Amino acid sequence: MRKRVLSLVLTVVLTFSMAANIFASENESITIYLSVCDNGDFVNSPITSEKMAKVPIEISYFDLADYGMEAFYNCETINDESVVIQQPTLLHLFVKATENYYIGETYSKTNEEHKAIFDVNGSAGSASLDRFWNHNYNLAYKIDRANPEIVDSPYLTCDALVLEDGDVITVGMFTSNTWYLDGYYAYFDDYEAEVTEDAQVDFGIKGRPVFGDGTTDVPLDGTKVFAVKTTNPDWLLDENPEIFENIAEDGSFQVAFDTPGTFYITILDLNTGLDNAAIIPDRIKITVNQAQALPQYSGDWTLFRKNDDNMGIVSSETPEKIDNAELKWATQHSASWQEPITSPIIVDGNLYIGKVDTVQKISAETGEVIARSESLAGNIGYGTIPLTYGGGLIFAPIGSGRIQALRADTLESVWVSELLGGQILTPISYKNGEIFCGTWTDETIEGKYFCIDIEDENKAVKTEIKNCKWTVTHTGGFYGAGAYIGDGFSVFGSDNGTEDSNGNAVLYSINIETGSEIARLEGIAGDIRTTIAYDADTASIYFATKEGALYKVPINMDGSFGIAEAVNLGGMCTATPIVYDGIVYVSIASADGAWVENGHMYLAIDATTSPMTVKAECSIPGYAQGSAILSTAFEQTTGKLYLYTTYNNNPGGIYIIEITDSDETLSLIGSDLYVPSVEMQNYCSSSLVCDLSGTIYHKNDSGYIMAVKREVPVVITPSYSGGGGGSSADNNEKQEETDTEDPKTENIEPEISVHQFTDVKEHWALEYINKLVKKGIIKGKNETEFAPDDNITRAEFVTLLYRISGEKVENYKGFSDVNASDWYADSVAWARMSGITSGVTESLFAPHENITREQAATFIVRFANYIKLNLEKKEVVGEFADINRVSEWAKPAVKIMQSAGIISGKGSNTFAPTENTTRAETAKMLTLVMEMAEYL
Repeated sequence: MRKRVLSLVLTVVLTFSMAANIFASENESITIYLSVCDNGDFVNSPITSEKMAKVPIEISYFDLADYGMEAFYNCETINDESVVIQQPTLLHLFVKATENYYIGETYSKTNEEHKAIFDVNGSAGSASLDRFWNHNYNLAYKIDRANPEIVDSPYLTCDALVLEDGDVITVGMFTSNTWYLDGYYAYFDDYEAEVTEDAQVDFGIKGRPVFGDGTTDVPLDGTKVFAVKTTNPDWLLDENPEIFENIAEDGSFQVAFDTPGTFYITILDLNTGLDNAAIIPDRIKITVNQAQALPQYSGDWTLFRKNDDNMGIVSSETPEKIDNAELKWATQHSASWQEPITSPIIVDGNLYIGKVDTVQKISAETGEVIARSESLAGNIGYGTIPLTYGGGLIFAPIGSGRIQALRADTLESVWVSELLGGQILTPISYKNGEIFCGTWTDETIEGKYFCIDIEDENKAVKTEIKNCKWTVTHTGGFYGAGAYIGDGFSVFGSDNGTEDSNGNAVLYSINIETGSEIARLEGIAGDIRTTIAYDADTASIYFATKEGALYKVPINMDGSFGIAEAVNLGGMCTATPIVYDGIVYVSIASADGAWVENGHMYLAIDATTSPMTVKAECSIPGYAQGSAILSTAFEQTTGKLYLYTTYNNNPGGIYIIEITDSDETLSLIGSDLYVPSVEMQNYCSSSLVCDLSGTIYHKNDSGYIMAVKREVPVVITPSYSGGGGGSSADNNEKQEETDTEDPKTENIEPEISVHQFTDVKEHWALEYINKLVKKGIIKGKNETEFAPDDNITRAEFVTLLYRISGEKVENYKGFSDVNASDWYADSVAWARMSGITSGVTESLFAPHENITREQAATFIVRFANYIKLNLEKKEVVGEFADINRVSEWAKPAVKIMQSAGIISGKGSNTFAPTENTTRAETAKMLTLVMEMAEYL
């Protein structure tokens, strides 16, 4: 495993500048960091007892005459006059350091006891540092890791060295008279550093000769120095010091930081404390930060074929004909094949694509790029393989048989897999913290299928090399061979290892933990270039080959195979089969090849018969090289399924196949669903993806990504004049839905008389409640009680919005926790179709949970957008004090609601985003929105 190299090298040396302000104020202070060392270790201050290792000292100019040192004024001649430079010099620092850290009283050069401790002789500009803290010889110092530039000598002119804020001064003192012959300042490259917990950090120690120009550095190894890791700045006082003696010849050694906190790495002479010590030590402060948890995102389409079964089946209401297919947006992300992009995946409400050597996050609402990664460690190639999401990470194929993992939230690199060679032309599968993929180089060259544990073992190294957990080698490699990951096993197919169709491919079943082979199916004619699809109803896997065969293979719980069946399709197939209700849907190329105009087909094959038989077929306008989407959303209402596919031909649009199964007759009727405008037309080998709302995302070789949504058909039945407006509120407790009867049977009459509720007569929300009751939008708990301070559920809330809209929607199949017979079913259906909600998960709405305040704000803004109400900013307001507690997805809505004057928050200028919304708060917000929309 490659570790992060900080090359942290430490020398107490400071580069100074003479370009200081000559007439600086006497009161202007700067901070200097002082280290004082004696025979290879830092000196303990007799005054403060601390180790003198980078001790911060605040220093300002003072008159040296007050200390009997007027002979050492730092002067400059200006207009023929000698002017004192009123800035602190190194001599000022030495005086103050002696006072505060060694003698504990005001220093005076006339005091003989003081002079025995610290003394400077000579004259201005040529001062001699004769004594320093009881040492009268063998003294040296450096400034910011460099020799002072005035004199190349251990006796330097400290009175002439003007200090700058942040300078680091290191003083070395020795007993040996010959220390300078082999004397070094040991140093790291940095004075301090930050890393993340669980980091393995490589340090490098260098030595800078005491004499010389200060540039001839040499590594210091274990024959000269050792290192100590401590939590106490004084390494001698640490209870559990960690000693590092085996320092390599190049000065490198590695330290693990397993827990957050502050640590110190000290470099010491092997002869520390002895008379023959000759190396000045150094210390680096390491701040270890707690690792940021990976995001726990969900997604509508997180990998190549949507989910674990690899079949791309959705229940979303996709457009079912060209008349209600509406282009939501189209944005160009590539201008040529030289900057390829991948098909998108859908994670946390955003699209993710690879582009050349970056990963980019795209808004699903606008198609605009909202974030992009730094350059990857490689290139995505021609963009034929989409990204994959799992475990908080985005996985990108980057060439040379490698995959790079990035955080899904920040797009920051986490690791890069080991170099296996070849190309990544197989979709990346993910399950339970592991990814699976294969490499391909040439028809007759070996490739590897591999498994990688995605855990980040070294969080400090962003391009840490991740080794494979196991590999499977096969001549011919793996191309388009996405795996089905079962419980403890991985199933994938191979190429046949020859340049023609004579060779045989292999279907592998591999133990996920050990990489050992569970089963194999040999004798498969042609390359397996489809992902393996799994159908639970038939307990079988399905795949097809370039030779035009469809295979059905029963698979047991242990990963072993049953008896395989195959049917000749009559044409090449590279699109992953879709199996639904016993029928396999699969595309084939014309018998005359993939690039001819005609003869390309989609087939429906009965998988319940033996042998499997073709039941229906449909011609398509080009070879469907990419995989399709099957929508079951309308099956219960119309009995129809809809299959959506691309085709590798101009104009490169979306083709829809209507599937009807009646009286034991299966029919496939194909037509264009969406035809791109001229500038967006091109060939297409990509696969489609779809989000929960039914919007289909499409990419062809034009470089455009297109979002095609269903234009929602609704019957508008206004229940009162003006008909529509909305708001939302946050709550999360279950309560009786007594105020929201079934909108399918309720007839809301305008201008209903106001109830005389006994519990709201003096309530702050009385005015708002009365307005909504009068309009028939909201009711009381009973004839006399409104319960204004009770919470409101998510189902109740969207029902109120539904009533305000005046629209009517029926027979909608949506969330699994909303039944068609529920009183709120139509309201939830309308809210989903209108873009008000997408549920708490892909399949759940949580109707009985109370709606939180941030959820309410979001619902309101979405509703306002739906009715085309501009929530104009009424006044300049400051942010809520707890705005950082608002979820990122809700912040824009909360800010809009606040600036529009619809919400004003709780006490102390707080919003309380996760608190529940009350019925009274709901009444206020709905009333204000209805007034803005002129519905009241």
